[in-house]
Amino acid sequence: MDDLSKELQDFLVKLSYHPETVDSEHKHFTKHIMLLLPAKEKDTLLRYFGLFGYKREALINLACEQNTTEEALMEQIDGSLRKLAITPEWQMMKGWV
Repeated sequence: MDDLSKELQDFLVKLSYHPETVDSEHKHFTKHIMLLLPAKEKDTLLRYFGLFGYKREALINLACEQNTTEEALMEQIDGSLRKLAITPEWQMMKGWV
């Protein structure tokens, strides 16, 4: 995972485990950034991180549900994070975080 993706992952983990530390504006922008992904990738990220009312789910459970391996799903998640991390939207938002 590259540094840009790691920054986004760290933010999503913070949002998941400590949502009270993220203001409503950043939560709002994060929801909109997620819309840049195809529906399946967005759903996977929301469920993997447990964001916005989704229950946090284990990688193995998500992989079984999607009929894939944990390794393949982790690669997909990393790819989704990368897609979002390089967008101008995230680059702008991370300056506020």
